[in-house]
Amino acid sequence: MIDPVSAIATATAAYKGIKKACEVGKEISSFAGTISQFAKASSDMDFLEKQAANPSLYHKLFSNTEATALEIWTQKKKMSEMREDLREYVSFVYGPSAWKEIVTLEGEQRKRQRELVYKKKEFIDNCINAVVITVLLGIGLGILGAVLYFIGDKTRKVVIEEYKNKWVVIDKNNKIVIITSNKKIAAKAALGWRRQNDRIRQGRSKQ
Repeated sequence: MIDPVSAIATATAAYKGIKKACEVGKEISSFAGTISQFAKASSDMDFLEKQAANPSLYHKLFSNTEATALEIWTQKKKMSEMREDLREYVSFVYGPSAWKEIVTLEGEQRKRQRELVYKKKEFIDNCINAVVITVLLGIGLGILGAVLYFIGDKTRKVVIEEYKNKWVVIDKNNKIVIITSNKKIAAKAALGWRRQNDRIRQGRSKQ
């Protein structure tokens, strides 16, 4: 798991290990693993900072992105201070070329992290983001469909149309209710049908 607390804990442990190794005069190659741990933690923090600057929809919805960004900024500042202290200490004990060697090891570790960890993490985040978007779209379309149906149910009315000297009453589902040659009878039928539909809608709303 990549998080700022774990990254700073790893960096702190590696920082102490590197300083101790320098104090006893060990060869840099003998504590290359400790250097890699510090580089890994530093790389992780950079990756977290990049993600915090451009959070996914999932993180925007389900996490406090501002608090996370502030935590990352605070921990990265501590890590930068440790790195600068190491640069000065290593350069003093072993010379400037030794620090260049450490920077090279850092670069190699960052490449490994990118290939082995960050790509996988980005893929998982993209998958989660896609699922969240799909779910939200499904909910949105469902709500839109219900609203349109409700509006359509209220706007569709029983109508009376004349067809070949006959009066045809058509309900909101485009079904013929009655056919008659008497317009008054057709009008009464349409009125009764409208009232029946109103009672049905009122019953649904109470439920």
